[in-house]
Order: sequence, then C-alpha cells, then structure tokens
Amino acid sequence: MKISVKQKILLICTGILSILYLSLHSQDICFKHFTNDNGLPATEVYDMIQDHNGYIWIATTYGVCRYDGYEFSTFTTKDGLADNTVIKLYEDYKGRIWFSSYPGDLSYYHNGSFHIHPINDEIRDITRSHIYLLVDTNDYIRFTSQNYSGKLLEITPDNEIIKKNFRKTDTLASEYSLCIIPESDGLLIISLLKWNGFDTGSSITYNKDNKLYLGINKEEIELRCQYSFIGKSEYLLSVNNRLFHIINSELVNEFTLPSLITDIYPDNRNNIWISIHNHGVWMYSDSDLDSEPVIYFEDEIVSKVIQDHNDNYWISTNGNGIYVIPSFSFRFPEENHEFHEQNTLWIKSINDHLYFYTRDKKMYKYSPLNHDITRVDSLYFTDKSGVCNDIFLDSKGNLWVLGSEYLCYPKNKKPLKPDFIENSYQVIELQNGSVALTSFYGINIYENNKKYNNPFDLNLKIRIRSLYEDVDQNLWLGTLNGLYSYHNNNLVFWGDKFPDLSNRITRLCGNDKILLAGTKNNGIMALYNNYTGCVKLQGINGEAILSMEFENDSSVWVGTNMGLSNISFSMDDSVEYSTRNFTTWDGLPSDVVNGICYYNEKIYLATEKGIVNFDPGSLKADLSPPKINIESVVIGGRDTTIQKSYELKHFQNNLKIGFKGIHNKSFGKIIYKYKIEGLNDNWITTKNTNVEYASIPPGNYKFMVKARSINGVWSDNTAGFSFFRKKAFWETIWFRTSLTIIVVLIIIFVSRHLLQIKQRDNELLTYRQKALSKQLNPHFLYNSLNSIQRFIIENNSIDSSRYLSQFSKLMRMILEISAKEFVTLQDEITSLKFYLELESLRFKDKLIYDIEVDPKISKEDTLIPTFIIQPFIENAIWHGLMLKTKNPTIEIKLTEKQSYIECTVKDNGVGRQKSGEINKNRVLKHRKTSTGIATIKQRLDLYNKRYGSSSRFSIEDLHNSDGSPAGTIVSIKLSKRVTRDYHTKLI
Repeated sequence: MKISVKQKILLICTGILSILYLSLHSQDICFKHFTNDNGLPATEVYDMIQDHNGYIWIATTYGVCRYDGYEFSTFTTKDGLADNTVIKLYEDYKGRIWFSSYPGDLSYYHNGSFHIHPINDEIRDITRSHIYLLVDTNDYIRFTSQNYSGKLLEITPDNEIIKKNFRKTDTLASEYSLCIIPESDGLLIISLLKWNGFDTGSSITYNKDNKLYLGINKEEIELRCQYSFIGKSEYLLSVNNRLFHIINSELVNEFTLPSLITDIYPDNRNNIWISIHNHGVWMYSDSDLDSEPVIYFEDEIVSKVIQDHNDNYWISTNGNGIYVIPSFSFRFPEENHEFHEQNTLWIKSINDHLYFYTRDKKMYKYSPLNHDITRVDSLYFTDKSGVCNDIFLDSKGNLWVLGSEYLCYPKNKKPLKPDFIENSYQVIELQNGSVALTSFYGINIYENNKKYNNPFDLNLKIRIRSLYEDVDQNLWLGTLNGLYSYHNNNLVFWGDKFPDLSNRITRLCGNDKILLAGTKNNGIMALYNNYTGCVKLQGINGEAILSMEFENDSSVWVGTNMGLSNISFSMDDSVEYSTRNFTTWDGLPSDVVNGICYYNEKIYLATEKGIVNFDPGSLKADLSPPKINIESVVIGGRDTTIQKSYELKHFQNNLKIGFKGIHNKSFGKIIYKYKIEGLNDNWITTKNTNVEYASIPPGNYKFMVKARSINGVWSDNTAGFSFFRKKAFWETIWFRTSLTIIVVLIIIFVSRHLLQIKQRDNELLTYRQKALSKQLNPHFLYNSLNSIQRFIIENNSIDSSRYLSQFSKLMRMILEISAKEFVTLQDEITSLKFYLELESLRFKDKLIYDIEVDPKISKEDTLIPTFIIQPFIENAIWHGLMLKTKNPTIEIKLTEKQSYIECTVKDNGVGRQKSGEINKNRVLKHRKTSTGIATIKQRLDLYNKRYGSSSRFSIEDLHNSDGSPAGTIVSIKLSKRVTRDYHTKLI
C-alpha cells in the first residue's frame, strides 16, 4: 500500500493534535517501587524478562538481578557474567538466559551457573556494542547490532561466525534509508540503504522483494529502533520517535511521538504500552493507537514494560528503579496526591460524604462526587481529647464524635459536653433509639442526648472495644477478656462455652444468620445456627482483625495487618464459606487495612498509606498456580548442578534441597508440600524453602515438591528429581550373603571349638579325678592306715604320730588341689614330700629320696598340671623300688630349659622288665603299670590340644655295665608357655 505525501502530512498533524489533547496526568493507581533499598544493584535498569520458571531477570548497569517472589539476587562478573553492564536479555528454547553487555560480550545462565561465550573477542570486534540476538532450535545464534546495520551475523554450533550482507545496490537508492526484513522466527534485520531521489521531508515507503523500505530524514544519523509483534504478520516498528504500524509488510499507519521511543510492549489484555523518553509510558487500550492513551510515570525515563504470569506490570526506568503495578482495581481519590501516604485509622460514610481520620489526629471529609477533600476543623479536636476512634450519625440527625471536645453535635442545637473524654472506642444506635458508647470500664447509654447510668446493670471492670446488637436485641460486647452477651439483665460469657472466644475481641459484626467476632491475634470466630455452633474461619490474611464490613448478607470484607480478605458465605445449619485474599501485590497501597466502608457500590479502605477504593464486583482474586522450581541440590555438603537425576556414591547419603514457589501475588507467603518416594510416601507441609535429609539408605528415590499460593491454589505440577544411591560393598547382597555364611561358619566353628574345649575340660576333669583316685586309691589308704595301726600296736607313738601327721597333711593338700587344673611348683613339691615321707615310713626309713630344683626356677610362680609328677613317683616305688631290698633310692630333679621345664624321676629299682615278670605271678593283677601311665598320657594330650603346647614324657630303662637292670628314669617336659599363659589367666 502506497501513502501519498498529503496523507503523510495529515497523519503527522493528527498525531501532533492528539498529543496536545492528551492529559499527561496518570491515573491514581497503587504501585510498588523497587530501588537499591529493596535489593536492586542499580536504579539504571535497561531490560527485563520473565523466564519460563517465573523468575524476573533485570539487566542493570551494575550486574543482573533475579527476583524469585521473595527477594532480589544479584549476579556480577564474580558469578560468571561477561560484563556487569547488561543491556539486553533473551531466553532461548532451552531455557538459557542470554545477556548482551554494552561492549558486545555474550554470556548465559543455565542450570544454576553462568557461562561466557568462547569467542567474545571476535564478537566484540565486529559489533562494538550490545547486540540483539535470537537462538534458533538448531543452536544457531543470530544477531545484529546498532553499529553493524545491514548485516545479519550467525554463530554456528561450532562457533564459526557467518556474515550475511543485506546491503544491495538499487536504482532508487540514496543515503539514510531503512530496510526491515520480517523473519519467520521473529527477528527483524534493520539496515541503512541508499535511495536515489529521496525526499528528506517525506515518509515515502517502497515495498520490494518482501522488504519494506521506509524513508527517513537524512539528519537522523543515529537510529534507535524498537519493534514488537502484535499479531500474525503484524508488528509495530519505531525509528527514534516515529512509530510505524505494519501488516504483511505493508505500512498501514504512522505516528510521531514527542520523544525517542524506548520500548513497545503488547500485554495479554490487548493493550499496547509505548515507553517514551522523559514522557513515561503510554498505554493504549484495545490496541487502538488512534485512541487517547493513559499515561503512567510521565516524568520518568521508562526503559521496559513487561507483564508477569500473575498480571503484574513491571515498569523499569533509567535512573529510578522499577515500578510494579499489581492491579488497576484499587484507586486513590483523584487529584489528591498529598493524601496518598496518610496513615488512616478509619473511614465512615455520613450522608453523601466520607469521613476519615489520620494518625496525626486530623479528620477529613471526602466527596466522591466531585473528588473534593477538605479538612474538618469544626468538630473542635483538641490534644486533650486524645484520638478520635469513631464517628456516627444517628437516626435523629445527631452527629456523635468520639474524641472531640464535644461528644454530640445535634442539629441547630448546642453541642453536648461529654462526661468523659478519653478511652471511648465505638458508638452505635440501639433498636430502641438510644445511643450506646463503649468506654474504658463499660458502656454509656444516651437517650435523647441524656446519659443514664447502668441501664443494664452492668458492672464490668473491663475495657469494651466493640458493640453489636442483633435482631433479637441481644447486645454483644467485645472486650479484652473475650466475648459477652447481654439480654434481659442476663450477662453471659461465651468463652466458657467456646474457649476461642476468650481472646481479645476487636471487631463485631453480623446479620440474622451469623455473628462474626474478630480477635486481636486469633482471626475470626463465627457463631451460627442460633449461636449453638462456633467455628474459626480459616484462610484469611493475618490473625489480627482490624476492621470488618458486610457488603451483603453473604459477603463480608475483612481488614487485617496482613492485607484484605473477602469471605463469601453459604449459610444453613453449618457454615460453608470461601475466601479471597488481597495484598499489596494485588494493588493495595499497604497491607495494614484499618477501616472498611461500603458506599455507593464501592468499597473504601483506610490503610496506612491512604484511602483507596475499588469496585467489589470487578475485583478478582489471583487463582493462577505458583511456579515451583528446584533451586539448589547440595550433596554431602557440596553444591551441585541442578539435574533431572543423580547417581550418588555410597558415602553421599546427605541431601539438602532448596526450592521456591514463584507467585508474585503471594509475596513469599507460600505453603509447600514435599516427599521422597521410596523413603516416606507421606506429604510433609512446611513454609520453609529448603529441606535436609541425612543418612539416606541405598536405593532408588524421587524427590517431589509442590507449592500453594496465598489463595489456596496448588502448582499444576510438582518439581523434583530422581536419584539413586549406590550401596557400599558391605551393603550389597553378595557381601551380606558372604558375611552371613562366614558368620554362620564362625559360629559353627566357635561352637564346635567351645564344645571341644568343654569336652576336653570334661575329659581333663575326668582324668584329674582318675589321678585323684590314684592318689587316694584304696590300697594306698589301706596300707597307710595299717602302718599307723602297726605303729600304735608296737607302742611306737613317735612314728605313729609322725605318720598320722604326714598322712593328714597329704590328704588335706590332695583335697585342696584336686579342684585345680594347675598348681604351683611349690605346692607340688610339698605334696610330693608328704607322699615320699609316708612311703619312707612304710619302707622303715630305708627309702632314700631327693628332690632337687633348679635355682633359676621360681617355685611360687611356676605352674604345672595337677597330679602329673606323683603318679610317676608312685609307679617307681611300687613297681621298681618295692621289689628292691637294698638301698632303694629315688631322685627327683626339676630343671629349666629354653622352652620348657623338665622333671626327671630316677629310681634304682629292678626295672620295667623284671617288674613285669614279677607282677605276672602276683595275686593283685589289677595293679598294672599301664593304667596310671596311660591316664597321664591322655591328660597331657588334652593339655597340648587346648593350649597349643608340646608337653610330653618318656620312660627309659637304666642298665649297669654288665647289662643288668639299674632302674628307670622318667623325663617329663612341661611347656613353659602353658604354665606362663595359664598363670596369666589366673592373675
């Protein structure tokens, strides 16, 4: 489509007239303002985007910051940025956030870390400024810059730069023309061309080869361009202060604005926002560029406008931070900016005016019809009157003012002086026409403007903060101690029936179906079903109730210290209700709502930052779900890159997980539920944004978390990741099976070993008992007692006494050591001496014996097995010496060797051969040599097995030089280790 010069001139004139016609005052909306004080690194903000996870990214002159619904986090070159001065932001199809800096450097953020492009030096040499870029799905980076017009540059995945030149020779060409090439992926390439015959004062356009040529003034050497698609093949393009509306590469309209256009943004409500240097931002409703725009922040240099997922409008400036408009529903009274920041305590409707009272003890009257606000001085407020807590117009036209020098202002009459001044909180009119006022210690009743005392016979010594009279003329009293009711001289304390009504009551309101009692710190209690039921209303903002007002029988508005709530009831025998919550992130100027007033189908609020109003029918709660993201995964104390799955080593059994639910209407007041499938399948609720698990056992797990907004909407999906913790080798099945088998085998081995030890101990005990029986054999006892008897008969008292003494000592020692496995060498020698002494007496003192002990042997510390030596001595006497008639001799010698102690028993008897021949012919055939010796051998074998020793004995026959028997010698070798180890056990 070609536009004539006349048409162009007409368009320009129309644009100028429309600009002159505009009111440059913005509407009185509520907004948030973020600067350095709120966490921004700088107030010079160049660009903003919201990524797919819900984070707001902000490019500033001192780094990039990210807003997560809780706080701003700043990132600089220390974190991995290529440069701190970031001009442009872009998110690609992978979710990477790209940063274009002022010198032209590129960097990006992905999975929790920053990355610098490897060929930044080459990019910077080409562009020499910040760049406009796009990354396609093949990972080609396509970009151009203000200083590199006419060319499109591409960076391949292999980091090779490709230059595409769009400068072409054209017969129409002259200098300073502009070429716009629409691309299917949304990128516009803008370049200067020559255009012969160009009229510098016109706006001639020329369409050729799907390229649109726009004529520009040749004096505009520096070109600043913005563009934005507003439909299919439809976009807006700005060149400096000129705005072009293009559809299908055809110019359909052109506008000239008062200054450089810095941003063009179409929102999701079909509005177009155009930022103009030093003229704020202009909003065109319904994308109608011919209509009169609404101007916001008209004195600011607005650099960018975006609309986030919760319909908040973020407006960045170059020098004054960021403004956020949460809603256009809440409005300040027009043309009265000086009252916007006033801390207002309450607001009331009186006739056609609204009265409100501020913290600095000033009352104002506001007329919604003509938007006029005037200060009220005629009510005689004085410092001594304290704070005005309420104002009320009764049915007779009397104006009651709590806190004024006069209590009541009747029409055309003298004002009524109060009998009290301070500590009055509320005034209401009762159904009988009288007026009731709360006081410091009770209620004051006025009838015909005259007070009468204690009309209800109330003697409450408590402070009453709120009054309400129901349809049955029950008077409800909200006090510091809880809720009371009064009717027919009957006072009832409802805290006895419902303990929650024992809390401090700040506000009362109701209708014929329900009574609401707002408390100081426990929310709202609702009495229903003729006051037989009581329930606490859940889901409202805050627990401190500051104000309440019924809009109608089924809807009540509640002001708290944490925002505004609306409760919609469905009443029957029970209470069914739903809540909607609103905070500063919904457009309130303050979260502290001190007063609520319903007037002319609008709700007016008294807040800490002024009076605002809204249409309750148009106010919608944000029911959008939060975005939930995993922000950090710390494994074993080390931060890791965020992944979809992890494989942990056996020692990595500690996890700390950080997560955030992003919902810019909830302002951080988000509830979370999380669990680890495979560890605990129950959801756990928390307000914290991190959770830590310690000592996670091996296995496959999946962590999941979801978030709930302030209005109770849960996130659509859960965020999370899966992880597998490997088993240590000692946790594997093969190891545990092997270990079990080994343990079983050890148990079997130990059990068998212990059984063998027990068996050996039993055998040792048996052989010890056999040895004892040898010591105490009947023949020995019989002979010993016969010898004693013989000495007595022969009147040999000396020998009989000596023999009897030795015999008793030997018996006692044998009995003492019989329970022991080992005895000291000293005890053994002593018992041997007793025994040899007895045998010597029986030999009529002809038996010669000698016991020699090596001086190196410690007789007290050396242990030997019990009953080991004596059987050999007995055997030598009975089978060797007993048959010898001349000089029977026995020698016992103990010598210490290197590894054992050797005991030798040497006799000069007849020898084993001769003894055997003699014994064959004896009647006592049971006295065989082999039994005692065999018992000793078996005992030593058991000792050796138990203690790992090598004790043994040997018997050798002695012969004379002629070969005749000369006796025997027994060598007993006892291991020193056995005696030492056993001695250690005894100690």
